[in-house]
Amino acid sequence: MSLPEASPLRWNPGEHVEIIDEGGAKTLWSVQERADRGWKLKETATGKVLPFSDVMIELLGFDSRLHHYPANAALVSERQMDLMVTPRAFWPARVELVVDVKLAYCRFVDERLGKGRTKEEICRAAVVPASREGGTTGIDQADQASLGRVGDDGVPIEGATERSVHSTNYRGWRKRLRKIEIVEEAKRTSRALPETAPEDPDEDDDTYYDFKKMPWFLRPPHWRTVSDWHELWLRTNRSEGILQPDDKHKGNRTKRVHALVTTKEGAQDIYEVMGEFLGKLNVNKKRVSVGQVWDAIKLQHPEFESYFTTAKPLGRLLEKLYPESYERQKRQYGAWTARNNHRVSQAHPDPEYVMDEVEIDHCLADIIVRDENGDILGRPWITVVLDRCSRMIVGMHVSFEVPGFAAVQRCLMHAFWPKDLRRWKPGHPEFDPERELLHTWPCHGIPEVIYTDRGKEFLSIPLDRVGWSLRIRILPLPARSPHLKGKIERFFGTMHAKVYSYEEGKTFSSYVQRHEYDSYKESKLTLRDLKWKLLKWVVDDYHPSLHDGLSGIPLMVWHEKAAQKFIQPAPDARYKHSMLGKAYLVPIGRDGISVEGLLFTGPQLQRLQNIHGPGHQYHASADPFDAGQIWLFPPGARQPVVIPAKHPRLCVGVSFRHAVQARRQARKRYGRKVTPEQVAELMLESERRADERLADKKRKGGAAPEARFRLANGEFLTPVAGDSGVVARLPDAAPEPEAPAAIEVRDPPTPQMEAPEIVQPVPNVAADYKETVMRRVREKAAMRASAS
Repeated sequence: MSLPEASPLRWNPGEHVEIIDEGGAKTLWSVQERADRGWKLKETATGKVLPFSDVMIELLGFDSRLHHYPANAALVSERQMDLMVTPRAFWPARVELVVDVKLAYCRFVDERLGKGRTKEEICRAAVVPASREGGTTGIDQADQASLGRVGDDGVPIEGATERSVHSTNYRGWRKRLRKIEIVEEAKRTSRALPETAPEDPDEDDDTYYDFKKMPWFLRPPHWRTVSDWHELWLRTNRSEGILQPDDKHKGNRTKRVHALVTTKEGAQDIYEVMGEFLGKLNVNKKRVSVGQVWDAIKLQHPEFESYFTTAKPLGRLLEKLYPESYERQKRQYGAWTARNNHRVSQAHPDPEYVMDEVEIDHCLADIIVRDENGDILGRPWITVVLDRCSRMIVGMHVSFEVPGFAAVQRCLMHAFWPKDLRRWKPGHPEFDPERELLHTWPCHGIPEVIYTDRGKEFLSIPLDRVGWSLRIRILPLPARSPHLKGKIERFFGTMHAKVYSYEEGKTFSSYVQRHEYDSYKESKLTLRDLKWKLLKWVVDDYHPSLHDGLSGIPLMVWHEKAAQKFIQPAPDARYKHSMLGKAYLVPIGRDGISVEGLLFTGPQLQRLQNIHGPGHQYHASADPFDAGQIWLFPPGARQPVVIPAKHPRLCVGVSFRHAVQARRQARKRYGRKVTPEQVAELMLESERRADERLADKKRKGGAAPEARFRLANGEFLTPVAGDSGVVARLPDAAPEPEAPAAIEVRDPPTPQMEAPEIVQPVPNVAADYKETVMRRVREKAAMRASAS
């Protein structure tokens, strides 16, 4: 005896099966009869009959190429077919109760059909309403006969105990409905479920059997309704899904009013006029309510009141014309708001190794700080680089420099090169026992990808040049999408809660929470103390603590992942300022090189001019916090050439912003041609005014603009490769050096040893394009001059 290779399926003749072939074409087949270890199916389109074995049916099911419909597709609509294939697990609790109520009536009729009683008598017996005594109430003689309680002559039959479906199940249905209502009320009000469910009204209450106040499915239905339910149930092979309520497709969906209204364009249908008013007033930026639109329609067309008495038809027309919520919000609030309200965020998988992906962003500290003299400064800016894999903070910069390339440059330097924490360890000459770090900060190296927002500093040519030279992909994310950098945004929230919440002078998250709290008056923390608190919290609290989103400790994850894949090291630290400086494309003029209106000259320029000729454009970089020198990258050179400033006393240790501002003020006062002494005078004057404003005790608010160039905003949070990030300014009485070689520069190679070979920065596409545009402008200017 051979065993079957597949289990036979229970199908009934008349049911339908949809089969999808290998090309994706769908064909509908009807079930005919059981064949030898299979079924005979008839194709509805052609009429041919083919046998399908149980093994073939099972294989088609494995590939999801067979769909069984437990009904005759010709006898049910497409909407009813969708109801049948919906699994019971996806039904709402109220829908499941409705199906069970209908199913009880259908089974009652099905069990008694064909036993000497007509279907009408059985249906009448099923719908007899329940009474307080547990029997029936208000039953006529026909219903008594259908229940079998009386004979044909009207005499009651002794021992007849059959009860109707309604009288048997009413109490249980009512209890289930009560539980469903409690859950729905808790969800609607966002409250917890009560510990004890409220008691149902007592059966002695007059309202307990008042069916007019009950939902329709708890009322006794008409016997014809039960007959229709049973007939549909049998036609679909006793499918429970066909008994689901389909309320959303009920009712008259056609126009009820057929009238024309006279407008400026002529006679128009009344619904077209209503649609135009909705488009002009509601579904646009005006966002006028439906009720106000209805008032505007009645004001312009009084005859509308003879057709409609309320604004409900207008609301139904709005849902019909604009069924999608996204389309309505797009017209009313704009595309970005509509996308943001309807977006479903997809979880971005974390990178497998550290320094594969990092995020960078700025935030304004929610605290007011003072300087060392106790003068109020304001709220500093914090720039952070965060590793997505381990959630470690790779770099951080704190200053009053507004978000720009200068702050980004200092933060990236702090992230790429090792951080020196010896100052906060025992044994250092400047060690303070009250300020000791217990852990290390091992994060450094070159990341593969940097995710940014669309700020100007992140879309600038200097940052693009940094990415080209260090082989880093700079990926700006879509605008107004902070959720795409959720990890660093979450870090800012945690930092504000853990560092600022316990300090005096915090600004809270809004003026509503701040209320009457005077943050400027209550502030006590200095900028130096704030930097220490941030450093201490990051190194000794955030890194070695459990991270909920990571489900681990960031410091341990960093060491574990770093051991699996080597991190790309940063280049020689002596060249960090030249490689991460602000990029320029400059020529060599008669007076030297002009950058931001400042002149830089040296003996090396004459040799470069002799080699490449006048008018050649050179790639140059400058430190935004030190205008004392620039770095020039000649074609084919192994190392950058240091070009000092022409007036070191005005530029060394001074930020480009401060030096350029002083030069512009001098030109405004003394004319276009100014001397270094005049620029120095304006620089000292501006510094004196800033000091007076900082020391003014009567001023209101902070002094962030003055702190931008009076404080050492280029200072790193921790020293980086022995560099604090601050260049000391030259004394005011120091004489101008006769030769540029006498100026002490930060990173020239020592004469005794050969300078290391560094990678020539990759030419920037934007810079090359700028060079081409400038050359064309000069050519056109020369042509105009020759023509005149």
